[in-house]
Amino acid sequence: MGTSAMQKNDGDLSNDEELDSDTEHNLNDELDYEPPVSRNYMVEIMEDAEGWALKVAKDLICIHEGGPAFYENLDSRIIAQWLFDDFPEVVSQLGKQGTMESFRAKLTHFCTRMTAASAYAQTLNRGYPVDTRADLKETFSELQFPRQIDVDKEWMAPLPIEVAVLYDRLRRHALRSRYETAPHERFSLDGWSEFDLPQVRAAGNNAGYVLDSKHWPFGVFNLTSESVSLVVAAPQGATDYNLVWQDECVCLLSEAQDGTIETAESFAGGRLVLPLVRHEQFFRRLRSRLPVLYVFEDHVLLVEYKWNLVEAARLRFEEARNEDAKLAVGEGLSVKRRLSPASHHRIEQLSPLPRATANKAQDENGSWDEYGMPKAPF
Repeated sequence: MGTSAMQKNDGDLSNDEELDSDTEHNLNDELDYEPPVSRNYMVEIMEDAEGWALKVAKDLICIHEGGPAFYENLDSRIIAQWLFDDFPEVVSQLGKQGTMESFRAKLTHFCTRMTAASAYAQTLNRGYPVDTRADLKETFSELQFPRQIDVDKEWMAPLPIEVAVLYDRLRRHALRSRYETAPHERFSLDGWSEFDLPQVRAAGNNAGYVLDSKHWPFGVFNLTSESVSLVVAAPQGATDYNLVWQDECVCLLSEAQDGTIETAESFAGGRLVLPLVRHEQFFRRLRSRLPVLYVFEDHVLLVEYKWNLVEAARLRFEEARNEDAKLAVGEGLSVKRRLSPASHHRIEQLSPLPRATANKAQDENGSWDEYGMPKAPF
């Protein structure tokens, strides 16, 4: 993962920057966070692995948070796995210090509080009195929290800090434009000689390639906090603007060349479509963005679309599997919008991004697996 994309956080989910959806932004504007760990973090882990792990886990939540659905489905197991993937050394230290179970319990408790705080904050955003959600108050022990949140909103002062902060965050999230430009960056072809981009361009509309962050050119590595990217040929007739103007993904029905209809995720206004269940393993490697590298004749365009694993993991995959089963027997066609095969760039097959011929012999780890990772030599 590109560590420069890790975001600043003071530990109490506060001090957000004001959002301005009217201004043009790119990936550099999005990545205004610093790594949540110091250079001597191993010393900190050895001194207190549990405390360090909890702090970084909370940072990861802040980095990858989305809208209300993120907090409604916040799963401590996913957050813990992200932490262990980024810092495998903390796993052994939690084991040596005998605090693994305590860490998991405390992280689960924190996620539970944030889920309740989100529901509580949403009732406030809808204009309902706090007392109408008295059941949520039971989650919090500090019902008369002694901190003044905002001098202009004195009525918020008694609220738990999580509720007050999420009230503000979710309110601003709801005000963001649905059609804001996706973060993006354009590259010349100079830094891509290691890869067989002509093959990508010649592959057509149904092939996609996966590239792990370990193999990204340096410029890409510093522009995303994800660990994997999708590489595709630019859709025929597409321009940079066509591919970045809409950040949101849409769940819809997509028809394959053989007539099979599947639940899929659509990006760039339908110009890029990925069947959800077919590519579930790839989607589960994402966190909060889908980085796509579009290969044009004279440049490569990196676009990061919103796609949040926490929001999708609990319900979306299961719903897609159930719906695909209904589609297989001719049911469910009216549930979502259906696209014809010719109207979109539908990725039916994923494979590792091919290396240029001159570089294939230099692959010290042998061939790559289907998710862009070098295969083990044994």
